[in-house]
Amino acid sequence: MKAMIAEVNPTLRGWYASFKHVPPSQLGRIDRWVRVRLRSILRKRRGGGRDHLRRPNRYFTESGFFCLLDARISETASFRTGANH
Repeated sequence: MKAMIAEVNPTLRGWYASFKHVPPSQLGRIDRWVRVRLRSILRKRRGGGRDHLRRPNRYFTESGFFCLLDARISETASFRTGANH
């Protein structure tokens, strides 16, 4: 999984750079879609169901998944605190 995430992350970072100003809900939708696809790949390789229970979002975060919504929240928070100025 870490290898797949490492392969997907540059694309996600590029999407974030291009679309970081869209509504946060849209970023969350993309994050969810990518995680669903990754879960689907794992299910096909390892079998099983209930992927959202066996591999919660935390699993992907701990595996290094670049979350668009988390990046937006982090960037917005840093602007509010003046960390970038």
